[in-house]
Amino acid sequence: MRLINKLLTLLLSSIYLYSISTSQLQASDKYSQLKPANDLDQLRHETKLKKLPLLLFFTTEDCPFCERVKSDYILPMLISGEYTDRVVIREMPMNSWNYFQTAKYKKIPAIQLRSHFKVPFFPVLLFTNYNYCELSERIIGFNTPSLYGGRIDSAIDESLKKVQTMQSNKFCGIK
Repeated sequence: MRLINKLLTLLLSSIYLYSISTSQLQASDKYSQLKPANDLDQLRHETKLKKLPLLLFFTTEDCPFCERVKSDYILPMLISGEYTDRVVIREMPMNSWNYFQTAKYKKIPAIQLRSHFKVPFFPVLLFTNYNYCELSERIIGFNTPSLYGGRIDSAIDESLKKVQTMQSNKFCGIK
């Protein structure tokens, strides 16, 4: 009888541990929804095809405010699925070793991209059209957490209206 109890306990423990590891794996899959913007030309075509604004989330390593914005705002937006038809969201990691691909397979360093988009410090949320022209006021830094989500939503709404109504061939990105 003792052996059966031990085996039953072991079996139930194994099932419990398996269910925990499976749920953690599913959660980590959801968090991987924030894609880096490695290929800017491909991203431009994707955004143009979807007819949506683009939210470029400029981050850097060891930035607690970047992590807070990511975990409290950006990832929940992606996980909810409510923003799929409103905006394309990509992370722009501005680490010294990062390079971004532009048109014609040209690679540019993160520092050059940071300079081009005039990113003073981190985090920065930039709202653009498919030509990388800004559509609404950028959000620089992280302050007033109670208003931050509303500022993001307002910028997305303003950007979406502009994308749907304007036809611009002006290109503001790096060639």
